[in-house]
Order: sequence, then C-alpha cells, then structure tokens
Amino acid sequence: MDLVGGRGPSYRLTIDLGSRGVSESSLQIGANYLDREGLVGRQVVCVLADEELVVLFAQSHAKGVVLIRPDEEVEDGTIVA
Repeated sequence: MDLVGGRGPSYRLTIDLGSRGVSESSLQIGANYLDREGLVGRQVVCVLADEELVVLFAQSHAKGVVLIRPDEEVEDGTIVA
C-alpha cells in the first residue's frame, strides 16, 4: 500500500514474522521504485528492535532499491545470524 505523507515515495509493508506475529514497516523507495505487485508474497530480511521493524535493502546506483532476501524460501520469522 502506498504510504501518504512520507518524505518520498514509500510503501507501507505488512510483514509476517511467523510465531512473532505480524508487523508493519515502511519502505522508502526513492526514484527507482519497486513494483508493488512484485512485493506481495516476497520474503525479505528485516531487523526487529524493540517495537521497530526495519526492512533491509541495498541502494544500487544502477537499480535503485534492491531488497535483501534469502536465496531459498524459509519459514516466516526465521532468525538471521
């Protein structure tokens, strides 16, 4: 879903954290934006600190925002080490 009122183009993401429940985070997408439909069902790597959920991504000069994600599908909420 588009996030209105952000500093730039943003999406509000609903993230399934497995046994930790569901949480929301925003992702500022910048000029080279991700396809919204391409985000649905995609696994991402995120950091959960206190009540804040941060989705990890790389900011590529050539490709824009590139989400960090596992090479293979894992259970939702899997801990990253």
